[in-house]
Amino acid sequence: MKKKQRKVDVIFMDKGKNKKGVELGMNVIVMAVIALAVLIVVLIVFAGKFGLFSSELNNCESTGQGVCVDSDLCTSQYKGRIIDFKCTGDKKCCISPCTMAGGTCESVSDCKPDNGDFILFADCGQSYTCCKKKIKLSK
Repeated sequence: MKKKQRKVDVIFMDKGKNKKGVELGMNVIVMAVIALAVLIVVLIVFAGKFGLFSSELNNCESTGQGVCVDSDLCTSQYKGRIIDFKCTGDKKCCISPCTMAGGTCESVSDCKPDNGDFILFADCGQSYTCCKKKIKLSK
């Protein structure tokens, strides 16, 4: 009689172990789903931030090497070429040796070294000089 009773105990013990295994598997699945949801939210947040960053990179004047001007001024005044970056209105993004040096092509009378402006040795059109204006610091 004792042998039959032991078989019954063994059967019940096996059922208990299987139940714990199923609970452990469900806990792992629930934690994985929560982690995946958090990862998706983080990716959406960063994708939005990088979208703003990439749109700023496509702006002509934020590159620091271009200037938004009328297309005829790009060839005559700046001796440059038009590149495909965003500008406001009908203006085009112009890149030239002067803009790449950090200056703008100004008339000779508008660039005043006595006031702190710098004359850069970069090519501009006839009667223009490459000028880097003095940065005015606000207090």
